[in-house]
Amino acid sequence: MPLINAEITIDSFNSNPSKVLPGERLKLSITLENVGEKDISNILVKLDLSQVPFAPLVSSSEQVIDEINDKEKKIILFELIALPNSESQIYKVPIEISYNNTKKTSLISLEVNAKANLDLILDSSGISKINEQSKINLKFVNNGLAQIKFLKVTLQESPVYEIISPNSIYI
Repeated sequence: MPLINAEITIDSFNSNPSKVLPGERLKLSITLENVGEKDISNILVKLDLSQVPFAPLVSSSEQVIDEINDKEKKIILFELIALPNSESQIYKVPIEISYNNTKKTSLISLEVNAKANLDLILDSSGISKINEQSKINLKFVNNGLAQIKFLKVTLQESPVYEIISPNSIYI
């Protein structure tokens, strides 16, 4: 059967929520359309999750559609979970569609968006007398779900103290 007569395409997709936190569930809705002139049966739709931090819930990463008539649209649903160790970024997810000895791959995107939550704690202080040099140690704690990269810390000048080391460090 020529492709001009029968072709399945991804018309649209939607993720709810549109941005997911690590460990959070999402519902993925994919609208397929038969843009050809003939009915197509036995359509296999498979999400390739092997290179992305998502896993299927409730069902597998594959679904079969019995038939899509010409010019008709069908919606399929997948329930996924973002793995707890997923980093904040947009992931391209390949979708393989197979029918009538035809196999094609399309890409959709899913976004993991976690926030960092940085706390600054005074770890120790050797301050004991006025006008005496002393050390203070600060501790940075990330209580958020996202990694913190390229952190630059700057101690502001103040009339209350004098900075005798560099006032800025890169962690």
